[in-house]
Amino acid sequence: MIDLVRAAVGTGSGRLLVLEPPAATLRQLGRPGETLVVACAARKTARACRERSAADEEAALVVLQADPARLPFKPRSFDALVSMIEPAPSLPIGPSQRLVRAGGVVVLASRVRTGLAGGAASIVRHARRGPALPRAGDLTAWLLRAGLRSVRQATAPGSVVVTWAEVRPRPWEG
Repeated sequence: MIDLVRAAVGTGSGRLLVLEPPAATLRQLGRPGETLVVACAARKTARACRERSAADEEAALVVLQADPARLPFKPRSFDALVSMIEPAPSLPIGPSQRLVRAGGVVVLASRVRTGLAGGAASIVRHARRGPALPRAGDLTAWLLRAGLRSVRQATAPGSVVVTWAEVRPRPWEG
């Protein structure tokens, strides 16, 4: 999955905002010369990300405990936004995409329900008061509804789908 996320983000170094990543993926996400900003809603998750990344000195890393819907950054502060929030619809894509510069990329990486077994697993998950998993087409629809175009999608092992789109220039922002 990380390879697909890195391919979607691109090879250029810059500022990358990652929402709710599993702590184990941080070393794979960061690259030399890149600033990796991680936002986690839960204090426990933020602490795990800090501990996991303490030994990694190659990428500049900032870990925040913050609500992903209300991040304290100026518009167009990042070259890419990667959301690993599950389920993906809990990310307000519209407000979050304002943090990405024109020409940057918004990436959603989420487990999805596929086939009959995936639908049954999603129902069980929802019955346990957990959020139901989206379908792969839902991820594309959310990005399109947020005003993004040229949406692309790739499937990783384990029913994980990576969906991404480039942020177009906003004429009113000069």
